[in-house]
Amino acid sequence: MKTTISLIFLISFSSLMSNDFSIATHFGFSLSQQQVKTEIGGANYPKLFNHGEANFNLTALYYVNDYLAVGGYLRYDSGNRTFSEVLKENQLVVANGKNSDFSEFWLGPMVTGKYKSIFLGLGYGLAAVRYDDFVSVENEDGNSSPLNATPFAWFVHLGGKFELTESIDFVMLVEYRVRYYDSIDGEIINNDNKIGMQNITPMFGLEFSL
Repeated sequence: MKTTISLIFLISFSSLMSNDFSIATHFGFSLSQQQVKTEIGGANYPKLFNHGEANFNLTALYYVNDYLAVGGYLRYDSGNRTFSEVLKENQLVVANGKNSDFSEFWLGPMVTGKYKSIFLGLGYGLAAVRYDDFVSVENEDGNSSPLNATPFAWFVHLGGKFELTESIDFVMLVEYRVRYYDSIDGEIINNDNKIGMQNITPMFGLEFSL
C-alpha cells in the first residue's frame, strides 16, 4: 500500500515538475454608432446612439497535462454610451440625451481544455463589479457606486493559438459573457430587480509559456 501511494506521489510530482505555466494577455474593442447627416459624408448632427468599449484580459494558467489547464484571470472593461432623443421624426430634429461612462472589473478562477491549437475556456466571476453612470446611484462624494454581480457570472472562451516562438503564441478568441447584477454598493436593488447583461466579444493577444 505504501509503495502504491509513493508511486502515485512520484508520478504526480514528476508531472508537476514537467508541466508548464503560462501568462496570457488579451485585448478587444467594439464600437456601434448611429448618426444623422445632411448627406452621405456630410457634417455630423448629434449621435443617435454610440457604444464604444475596450477590453483587457490577463490570465495565469497551470497546464495539468497536454489537454487541461487551471488558473485564474483578471478582466477590465472601459467604455462610453451616448443616447439622443429624436424630437421630430419626419425632420430628424435631435436633442442630446444621456452620455454615460462605464467600467467593469472581474476576478476569478478559470479552466481551459485544449486540443492541438484549439481551446475552450470557462471562467467564473468570483468578484464582479461594474461602475455605470447610466444605471447606478451616486454616493455623498458624487461618485458612481458599483453594481455587484450575483453568483450567476460566467464567461466562455473559444479560440485558437498560433506559435510565434518556442515560448510565445498568438491567441485569437471569441468570448461569450453573461451576468446579473442585483445590488448597488452592496444594497439590494428595489423590488429585487436584477440587471442582466451579456456580450459576445472577439479578442486577440499573446500567451507566454514559463
